[in-house]
Amino acid sequence: MYVNAAYRHLARINNYESSLAGCSVDSTITIKQFNCPFYIPNVFSPNGDGLNDWFVINTHPDFDGVFQALKIYDRWANLILSTQSLDNIEYKWDGKFRGEPVPTGVYMYVLTFNYLGRAKEVVRGTINLLR
Repeated sequence: MYVNAAYRHLARINNYESSLAGCSVDSTITIKQFNCPFYIPNVFSPNGDGLNDWFVINTHPDFDGVFQALKIYDRWANLILSTQSLDNIEYKWDGKFRGEPVPTGVYMYVLTFNYLGRAKEVVRGTINLLR
């Protein structure tokens, strides 16, 4: 999932048409470019095969913010992982809780961050863990 904190307009197209019968249509199409400051995957498979074994949050090189905290919960809302002051290059989770692999399932995350000079923002989502 690409997280979008803001977007800017690339183009706005206005169109006005009328027919010989006197009907008219006025339409506007807005094309938006999304700024994707970081990428959060929605699935990973920590099964030791060397492919997608880590849940990783990667930032765009132009990301001008700071991660403050990441929390991961199981489906019963038990806190599985809690971190503070994350490295903005990448963050990894190996799919373990207290050193033991967690079961296949859907886990929720809450990522708190802020852009420099702005208020904090919170992104919530789910991670599918497959083994």
